Amino acid sequence: MTENNEKTVMNRGTGAGGANTNATGLDFEKLTNIGEIENSIRLQKANLHKYMLKTDSIQDDEYKSSKNLAHGCKQPDDAYLFQDKKKLFIIEKKYQGGSGSVSEKLQTAVFKKQFYQKVYRTFNIYYIYMLSNYFKTSCPRELEFLEENNIPYYFQDDNIVTNVRNFIINEINNS
Repeated sequence: MTENNEKTVMNRGTGAGGANTNATGLDFEKLTNIGEIENSIRLQKANLHKYMLKTDSIQDDEYKSSKNLAHGCKQPDDAYLFQDKKKLFIIEKKYQGGSGSVSEKLQTAVFKKQFYQKVYRTFNIYYIYMLSNYFKTSCPRELEFLEENNIPYYFQDDNIVTNVRNFIINEINNS
């Protein structure tokens, strides 16, 4: 009897996973580019933490090193900081075209929002998702969870850029 150590890769040749995941996600990030918003400082990826360090917006020494940040909270896709209003809008952009694990990331929103609040405690944190249309029909429990926890989300085909921009502007104007 011989032992077969060969592993079967189920998605090989289907266009799923690997470099295509990153390429598709980057295309979605470009599609969902909100641009600048008046009176805000736009910070993308690692620039959020660097800026908050530079401006002494991190009160707890433990969180001054990015090594001590929770996984998934080190480089948000986009962030809009309104220093005068003490509001920080963190935007995560999630693309999924078929079955996969991205939908599970929606389940982490409450943890991430609370963690950001802990790190940047002098700011009111808003955590927002920009989602591809896949999530509309494929993730009803996750979307229900987001609603129950006041995490706004917007879909690709529903004027996503305008709706997120309007949400941010309305929250700023209502303070």
